[in-house]
Amino acid sequence: MTRRAGQLGRAIRRKLRGTQGLLIIDEADHLDYPVLEELRILQEETGIGLALVGNHQVYARLTGGSSRSVDFARLFSRIAKKVAILKTKRDDITAIADAWGLTGKAERALIHTLSERPGALRTVSHTLRLATMFARGSNEALTEKHIRAAVKDLKGVHA
Repeated sequence: MTRRAGQLGRAIRRKLRGTQGLLIIDEADHLDYPVLEELRILQEETGIGLALVGNHQVYARLTGGSSRSVDFARLFSRIAKKVAILKTKRDDITAIADAWGLTGKAERALIHTLSERPGALRTVSHTLRLATMFARGSNEALTEKHIRAAVKDLKGVHA
């Protein structure tokens, strides 16, 4: 570890120690063993909670999949709870619709339909971002027409 990385690690530990906080790591499926081990030590030294969020590979790697390694045993023994989210919750999509200011029934129904696909939250967000650009480019309010145009434009990317 470089001197600078060591200083950063100590600063992070000082900030977290005694907070009883929760550190949430997204895209944890991309972390390699040394990083996971560093997070384990951080959690152990500070007493914070640690949530590793990602696809199914996160849990498979921590449990060693079909061949559990001794290296991962310390990590596996610390898993308190595995939560698999297989379907987007309706309330989550409603919250996204509210955040984007979608008030029309047609627009809300369309993004609820989009939310049934794999990768739903990201797909809905990308679609609404592009639909908003289409609407602003036409100097119009965001409508179902713009959302459908965005869906069509993103076909293949988020099919």
